[in-house]
Amino acid sequence: MDDALKNGLLPEGLRDGLPPRAHGREMIVRQLQDCFHANGYELVAPPLVEFEAGQRGRLDAGQGNSSDAFRLLDPASQKTLIVRSDITRQVARIATTRLSDTLRPLRLAYTGSALRTRGTQLQPSRQVRQVGIELIGPEGPAAARELAQVIAMAFDLVGVEDLTFDLAFPGFIPTLCTDLALSKEQSAQVTAALDDKDAAGLSDLPGEAQQLFQNLLQAVGSPAQVLSAVGVLKLPSKASALWTKAAQLVEVFSAVVGAERLHIDPGEVHGFSYQAGWALSVFSSGTRGELGKGGAYVLSGPGTQEAAQGFTFYPDVFADKAPLSAPRQKICVPSKVETHEILALQTEGYVVVRALDANETLEDQAAQMGCQALYKDGAVTALKTLA
Repeated sequence: MDDALKNGLLPEGLRDGLPPRAHGREMIVRQLQDCFHANGYELVAPPLVEFEAGQRGRLDAGQGNSSDAFRLLDPASQKTLIVRSDITRQVARIATTRLSDTLRPLRLAYTGSALRTRGTQLQPSRQVRQVGIELIGPEGPAAARELAQVIAMAFDLVGVEDLTFDLAFPGFIPTLCTDLALSKEQSAQVTAALDDKDAAGLSDLPGEAQQLFQNLLQAVGSPAQVLSAVGVLKLPSKASALWTKAAQLVEVFSAVVGAERLHIDPGEVHGFSYQAGWALSVFSSGTRGELGKGGAYVLSGPGTQEAAQGFTFYPDVFADKAPLSAPRQKICVPSKVETHEILALQTEGYVVVRALDANETLEDQAAQMGCQALYKDGAVTALKTLA
């Protein structure tokens, strides 16, 4: 490796965005934001770094403070700062402070990069572009339907196909364990067994609990399969009430994204840091990692709690799957061309690049810069027709 390349090395999990992929990704971000805005979601722009204390306790699942975030000491205040690892946490802070008196439902959108101390097996990059929405205030099927519709519309708009929507209910299994009076160790055993799809891991449980979780282990698949399998189980009171709500959401997501694209796993708990109601992950064939992830959670403010749900898109993951728009034709113009002429060419759809080398012909510079046309003496000429 030569010295130039060595000097350009980046830390593990970070990379440069280069043309044309970087431009394609930004076009996707713009399309997503336009979709959000058209559906009533207003943009907020939190800072890259903020006080660590400001993020504590906002998301009510014991994970209000991100464990995979970079921290540093602010030389001005001598307080600990946190580099955001998840923009949802910042939106939670904004909603419970500066926008706490704003009428609900509160619809917010955001975009930006988040930085993590480590990647994951499915998403090894440590710098992640996040583009998302949060619907704060309402809960229930109507709110879930709105979010599902916007998610589906956004993916359709950017042209990503072959989607699979994985729907889970992270609060269902913990509630069921509590209903069955399982110990902390037994509950952890259940979670691990369901996560690993390991029937043998349930063998030490009491008879009723063992049979129930064995049945849930098999209740994975299409909406019809899961609703049928879980519907015949004799669930304890709280878990039963929770599953009744979950079944309504299954119907909602089936109607919006299509039952053939929806996969349900009522025993899935792993991988959700603060989602307490429903949780959604979106995948596409041939793509490594989630294209997006979200769900319902409880937002905690000063002396208050309110329902919230949201979804984050990861355009870095699916940028290569989205069809690129047809590239605009490049035209090479002499450096002395007037501004009004350049604006006229741009209005016609050209990308204008200027010839800056007085010692090279306009034709040679056009070829070097990958132009398809020339602007000379007030006329446009295709480069390939020139002798």
